[in-house]
Amino acid sequence: NQLLPPNPNPNQEKAWGGLDIKTLAGGVLFLLLSAFLFYHGISGNITASVTPLIKKEGIAEPELMSRAYLIARLKNNEILLEKDKDAPLSIASITKLFTADIFLEYLNDPMELGRFSENALQKKFSDENLSGVAAGERLKAEDVLLVMLAASANDAARAAAEATAIRAFPKLWNAPWEERMAVFISLMNERAASLGLTHTHFANPEGF
Repeated sequence: NQLLPPNPNPNQEKAWGGLDIKTLAGGVLFLLLSAFLFYHGISGNITASVTPLIKKEGIAEPELMSRAYLIARLKNNEILLEKDKDAPLSIASITKLFTADIFLEYLNDPMELGRFSENALQKKFSDENLSGVAAGERLKAEDVLLVMLAASANDAARAAAEATAIRAFPKLWNAPWEERMAVFISLMNERAASLGLTHTHFANPEGF
């Protein structure tokens, strides 16, 4: 338990009041940045945009284009603003998060290969986003996830669903594509029910 000397770094440069140069320079930069923000009105704009969400009484309904919204303080489950919070709505590509969750349950090795079949690559909608992967190509599970979530590629979601269905039920190896998808969608809806998501229902793995 050796005691440290009063000044661990006797060669450290000192500024006014015993502060070291780095501390002083950091303080100066902070003051300059604060002055810049206030001069350009940035701080005021931030305050104006946040205040209505904090105030509960006497505020006008915000003008939002959202079909529905919910703003809550999770610490005490206090709802600040809401509009049609229980209305069933299409969640689009958020569906891919559910697809990824179930995919990871059955293909939990990031190096395991998942195959992109012709059915997965076949364009289902006129303007959907596809990965460009060739039919028959095999990607590592972590790359399938990356393409599906980062690029929101629908064919990657279908490939993940197909690989998961076959892994969960090996007898589906020779089953038609439609049957594989039906099995995976059943897994999705079973998971939703187990989580108590009574307003959630899935019809495909990509959410288009």
